[in-house]
Amino acid sequence: MWGTEIFVYQNDEGIRMVEPDGAEVRQLKHRDRQRFFAHGKWSPDGRHFAYASSEHDSNYPSVRLVQSDGQNDRLVAEGDFIEWSLRSDFLVYSTHESELVKGGGYQGREFVTLNLFDIRQSKSMKVADQMSTSWGKRPLISPDSNYLLYPLYSDSSNPRRWESYSVKDGEKSIIVQSLSPRDSPAVLCWLSDSSGFLVNRGLELKRSESGGQQSEILLVQRLQAGRQEEPILATGWLDRTELVSLNPQHKKAAYVAGKKGLRILDLETLSDTKVADGDFCFLRNFVAWSPDGKELAFATDHVSIACANGSGLRTIVTPENCGRIDQIEWSPDRRFIAYRVMIVSVEHSKNGWVEKEQRAEVRLFSLAEGKEHVLVDDGSFGGWSKTGKHLCYQKRSGYEKRWPSVSGVYVADGSGHKSVLIGEGCLVGDSWSLK
Repeated sequence: MWGTEIFVYQNDEGIRMVEPDGAEVRQLKHRDRQRFFAHGKWSPDGRHFAYASSEHDSNYPSVRLVQSDGQNDRLVAEGDFIEWSLRSDFLVYSTHESELVKGGGYQGREFVTLNLFDIRQSKSMKVADQMSTSWGKRPLISPDSNYLLYPLYSDSSNPRRWESYSVKDGEKSIIVQSLSPRDSPAVLCWLSDSSGFLVNRGLELKRSESGGQQSEILLVQRLQAGRQEEPILATGWLDRTELVSLNPQHKKAAYVAGKKGLRILDLETLSDTKVADGDFCFLRNFVAWSPDGKELAFATDHVSIACANGSGLRTIVTPENCGRIDQIEWSPDRRFIAYRVMIVSVEHSKNGWVEKEQRAEVRLFSLAEGKEHVLVDDGSFGGWSKTGKHLCYQKRSGYEKRWPSVSGVYVADGSGHKSVLIGEGCLVGDSWSLK
């Protein structure tokens, strides 16, 4: 019956689909032990789970698709990187292709092919032959699911550039291109109405002017003739602009502008607001939007909350002996904020050097009571179910220094109590759906 909650996690056999009480729905097998698992994503409508597995003796992963009731587990194609359209009508994935190039002896060169799989027609089609992976940028699907944006491979004869692909008619066009050898343009995100997108572009300046490279964020109106780039805001010298998170409504974007701190960009009015000062570079998984998209929780060595317009900044917790905070997530009912804090204990070695050992403590903070409790003393958080009635987490059961060690996977009620051990294994990131 549609509405029953489903939870997935990785075990020794593959990916296991269970109900919150541990009742098995389906065990998805794999042929080669834990090679490509933990890469999986539910479709936005919750009806399909796409995941990467290993098939036969291939050195590359394959994409598989299974229904939320555990039925119709099938191979899509060789590939990985899985992303769904918001309408759940297609997913995009990439495959790896290699060729030999001559230059000081034969050397291997690897290309990535971008593909689209149509769910309704159960059919794959090639989108691009030579997608770039060197910048760490992924393809972006427009909110209306009509277009893909992706970076192309570049060499001495081809500048760095981004291409668009129309899902409706297959039309392609170059939409962003580098202006100089040092310029590495990157598409940050789409506007919420799919009418355009934001680009981060480097600016070539003389050393006497800035001492280095400056960058700016520009608006590209996809539907305008000529696709002229309109500057929105600039970041300072040696600042690195990085998109952190879009709110659930795709109307606000939290981003880091190097040492200018954490900022919020309104994708409807294109107004920019500073949330907090500080150097947020190299932080990952440290922000989370509330379900209604009106508040942003973020962490440095403490956890804070601000409104989407940048106002109302307040600190809610400041853990002691904190090395880093991440895995922040709101409960669907906005009653709790979960976060993982790395607790540091200091030990002196015999040669006088100081060694820091950390354990990952997951905590739940009650916004109504202003109090928190420890969910797990050494593990990781897996998220709330779609209804908020349950949550999942992973607890390390061995204390060897090598990570990951053997872990138990648990499901608890939405407040973090009444935990049930589901089995040994590890979380897969996108854990919950409905069937």
